[in-house]
Amino acid sequence: MPSLSHEAIVELFRNRPVLAAEILREAFDVALPSFTEARIESAELGDVMPRELRADLLVLLLDGKPVLAIIVEAQLHPPKQDKSFAWPAYLVGARARYKCPACLLLVTPDPALATRLAEPIVLGPGQAVITPFVLGPAGVRSWRTSRRRREGRNSRFCRRWRTGGRRRRSRWPSLQ
Repeated sequence: MPSLSHEAIVELFRNRPVLAAEILREAFDVALPSFTEARIESAELGDVMPRELRADLLVLLLDGKPVLAIIVEAQLHPPKQDKSFAWPAYLVGARARYKCPACLLLVTPDPALATRLAEPIVLGPGQAVITPFVLGPAGVRSWRTSRRRREGRNSRFCRRWRTGGRRRRSRWPSLQ
């Protein structure tokens, strides 16, 4: 059962799907395809693959048709099972279902885990490699800085993420 902190991360993206695209563009300098809509789609990707696969969230960017599927996964702790075998299947399932490119956005409050999760996932020989986008505390700082420059304001969520929410003895802000 996912924890409250895990669900808080997923809810941030569920409440504002375009946030996944903004993070990819601003924190990771990803050149996104042009899109007019970001919406939440079913994250159950099992109908394309023989076993059940369920991502935390799937954000689909559209411009009349799907242009990019973003799989969002919250990782509060090192995964008990090696997710590097499931995550590529999520991407392949989303790519097959929506007939568009797909990428993986991992979100974690733990700097050491962020470093570990950023390692490329080697699928096999040749150029079969998936490199996830990992948003950890350091990435939130750079994303917050670029966003603040653009919008001229500070984000309470980003400030609490950066400090680990120490004011409340929690690593996450409350969803008030």
